[in-house]
Amino acid sequence: MDWRNARVVFQDIDGCLNPPNAPLPDGPGRSPDAEQARLLDQIGRAIDTSVVSHVVLNTGRGLSAMDFVVDALASRKVRYLLAEHGAVAFDVTEKRAIDMQRLAKRCGPPERAARYMQLGPIRDAISWYQSAGESQLSALFGHPLPALPKSANLTLTVPAGVRSQDLIDALERALEANAAIDSGDFVYHSSDHYVDVISEVSKGDGALLLLEELDAAPEQALAMGDGRNDISMFEVLGSGFCPSNAAPELKRVCQSRAGVVSSRSCGDAALEFYRSLS
Repeated sequence: MDWRNARVVFQDIDGCLNPPNAPLPDGPGRSPDAEQARLLDQIGRAIDTSVVSHVVLNTGRGLSAMDFVVDALASRKVRYLLAEHGAVAFDVTEKRAIDMQRLAKRCGPPERAARYMQLGPIRDAISWYQSAGESQLSALFGHPLPALPKSANLTLTVPAGVRSQDLIDALERALEANAAIDSGDFVYHSSDHYVDVISEVSKGDGALLLLEELDAAPEQALAMGDGRNDISMFEVLGSGFCPSNAAPELKRVCQSRAGVVSSRSCGDAALEFYRSLS
């Protein structure tokens, strides 16, 4: 693909828009420091002078943890927010939420629509956690364990001194023991900082649905990401770009689709990427 013909970029946030060794803050009401804000402003300016028509911020974050990124980029081309691993979307231009379940049902195929129907049980799990699960797990681990403010992923911050795998194992056991929740199709992720319970909906699913909204083909879209959860969007889009800090599995997928792995890391690579599209 000729990158200069790209209409849409699906852009990951964490590990891709922050300065090296300076992660962006998470959670509502947070704001970047001076260094982070300066880099985001530079990236936003590079986006606006690029040939790209639309940028979609595609992340595992919740919508409320993306506001400051949109404000700091200040780019007129940031069109959609695709949050919670493809499950939730917001139209920045029209200032409206997008019903992804309805969109998936309208656009098909049936397999993707079925994945979006799994969001119902996830929301049941979030409700259970707010009413009973939080106190149960907090007592078990001896730490407060509030869920992050999300509507379609159940995400907990791993406290200091707790192994993420132990936390996710306990959460999985509690959900499987709850007869009122259909947890059979839940996907469990753990990292050093977070554990997630999500549906089988992926960033790639969300990307394809928003391309339908934009009347654009996958071949007209690029992906930029750094994590294993970005693999699905690289697999369905025209090509992609990875920073040097990307997961080895993602680098392999990126290169197999004629993509580029930068020698720069994090937001420095994103700045290089958009400047190459000017």
